[in-house]
Amino acid sequence: MKITHLSKTFGIALAIIFMNLASQAQEGQGKVYFLRSTNYVASLVPFKALIDSQVVCKLKNNRYSVHAVTAGEHNFQTKATGLGSKKTSRSLRINIQSGKTTYLSVANTNPPYLEELTEDSGQRLLKRLGETRDCLKGK
Repeated sequence: MKITHLSKTFGIALAIIFMNLASQAQEGQGKVYFLRSTNYVASLVPFKALIDSQVVCKLKNNRYSVHAVTAGEHNFQTKATGLGSKKTSRSLRINIQSGKTTYLSVANTNPPYLEELTEDSGQRLLKRLGETRDCLKGK
């Protein structure tokens, strides 16, 4: 009888440990890169990068920014900041996975366009760009 009780207690403890580990993995973070490569249209105008409607960076031409984002569903956008159009791109809803990297390319169109890239495409483009570390300086 003691063995049965002990095995039930052990089983419950094991289940609690696995549930805790699963919830910790869900609460992890992934990396999101906003990439802005050369384009003659609006090349001198910074574009704002938004996560869940919050501005996280101002990106100039040939620059990128990287952000730690909590795992789960998030909305990503970009917005023009020049004297003319201040249009915002359509929202791109992405499920960020813990420990994974997502690459988003900012296209200088009217309205601006945000596109998710493959890992390979994102890595290739990243090599040609400089990092923006102080994203919101002069906000």
